[in-house]
Amino acid sequence: RCLTPYDNVQSKLVRLCPKEIIVAINKPNPNANSLYQINYKTVRKKVYIKEENSNDWRPIISYGMKDVRSSRIISIDNKGTIYLVDSRDSEFSAIYKLNTCDKELREVARPPNQKADINKILLHPKTKRPIAYSVTYLKDKWYHIDEKIFYDLDFLRKFNDGELDILSQSLDNKIWTVAFESGNQPPKHYLYNRDNRSIYHLFDAYPKLEKYTLAQVFPLVIRSRDNLDLVCYLTLPAGKYDPSTECKPKKPLPLILHVHGGPWNRDYYGFKADSQFFANRGYAVLNVNYRSSVGLGKSLIHAGVGQWGKQMNDDLIDVAKWAISEKIAIEKKIAIYGGSYGGFASLAALALTNKNNENEKFAFACGVEFSGPFDLGNKVLAYSKNNSYSVLKINYPIRTIPSYWKPSYDEFVYRLGGDPNTVEGLKHLQSCSPSNFAGNINKPLLIAQGKNDPRVKYDE
Repeated sequence: RCLTPYDNVQSKLVRLCPKEIIVAINKPNPNANSLYQINYKTVRKKVYIKEENSNDWRPIISYGMKDVRSSRIISIDNKGTIYLVDSRDSEFSAIYKLNTCDKELREVARPPNQKADINKILLHPKTKRPIAYSVTYLKDKWYHIDEKIFYDLDFLRKFNDGELDILSQSLDNKIWTVAFESGNQPPKHYLYNRDNRSIYHLFDAYPKLEKYTLAQVFPLVIRSRDNLDLVCYLTLPAGKYDPSTECKPKKPLPLILHVHGGPWNRDYYGFKADSQFFANRGYAVLNVNYRSSVGLGKSLIHAGVGQWGKQMNDDLIDVAKWAISEKIAIEKKIAIYGGSYGGFASLAALALTNKNNENEKFAFACGVEFSGPFDLGNKVLAYSKNNSYSVLKINYPIRTIPSYWKPSYDEFVYRLGGDPNTVEGLKHLQSCSPSNFAGNINKPLLIAQGKNDPRVKYDE
């Protein structure tokens, strides 16, 4: 039975409770999400938070564009203290608590020798206070806040050295469900008893893969042409790795450069089914956290402002060239592949590379893209603040950005680096759009598109 039987709305699960669920729905206002409490049996709903125009709200903390992607509210404990991840005073985020009465912000936890932002956070199931957290640079590393949790993390780390995910907890916090995975190991799920430190295997996510030897995955850092450290993950087919080296095959291989979506997202060390699929067919796969990727500091995010199809594209070329120079990839057999922003990157790599730099000698052999925007002027212009056409009166329809993206409109324009309501801004967006340089594409290109995609419209 459908619990949200509404047309033209987006519903997102916020929290799963024993008898109810909390769901965010852009209804009744299509431009902002309201929280609904839905009872499984009665399907009775209750709005949890008032609409954005309510006079009852008062600001207690605010973030600028440089911090919004590395700061977030974590929880509110049973005494009304707000816990949050905040990066305003440093390159990387830390955990803080905010007293809503005196508005004083106090640091709760910050890891030593930090190279990345706070990633996962474990809350006490009753108090909702943070008791542990992880930081992910090349791999995920857990830290305790509550001293008692140290022994649990130590036990789990010794039990399995893969990436740990604590998925759920009993209300008394004595029983956890956990999962471990690695680059060549699909997730394995366990029931962990904290009282006697016993662990019981529940199930494997992909049991049929247990009989196979999967491809090895190597975390590494590649330097961009302007000296940014790009965290990457290289997958090499089983049997092709040269054990006398750190991360090289016995001979150069055809390579697939996989570009993650977002772009305000990131790749992690973990099991990637598509990378294993390609490696099984003899390809090396390289995942790259290019500029604009989140979780690796504010500088990397900020370096991507206004760089769609430009320096963000250069990062992808740089890692491909690195793979050639290290004799990992065959120069003439490197494909680029991705969805969402990764799809845009694939289009840009084929259409814009030589346009942006006439001296650039590198070329991808082919590209695969799915659901990638190809016309940035259209995508941004399609939703001005007043739900109207741009003041420039360009004939773009109001259709490519969903209504629930409206609250992020200003940030979207800022990060793309061009305001479509100005002549210069629109020129910038057009200069980054693969659609304006489609004639430059002279390599094979596969395009996949969802017919009901609300963001990148099928009929475009």
